[in-house]
Amino acid sequence: MDRTLDAFTFTYDPAGPIPDSISLHHWDVYIDPSTGRVKRVYMVKQFNSNTTIQLTWMNDKWCKMTTFIELPNGISSIEKEEKIIWDFDIQ
Repeated sequence: MDRTLDAFTFTYDPAGPIPDSISLHHWDVYIDPSTGRVKRVYMVKQFNSNTTIQLTWMNDKWCKMTTFIELPNGISSIEKEEKIIWDFDIQ
């Protein structure tokens, strides 16, 4: 239970080498303790040696994908960022 986020947090980080077919290198799932529903999901996927995508999904609100490219000097740069916002209360 993470009281600062008011959520149960489940985290995955590989303990050792992972197969090439699995490119998820990290994920967090945040669950609302009062409802038991997923509040947010955060995932990091490695595509190749210099491209990483982060996905953040907020339940019933929005999702965002950010693509990072690692430059030859070791600094990461945002190549693309896309955010999708939805509203289920449209009248």
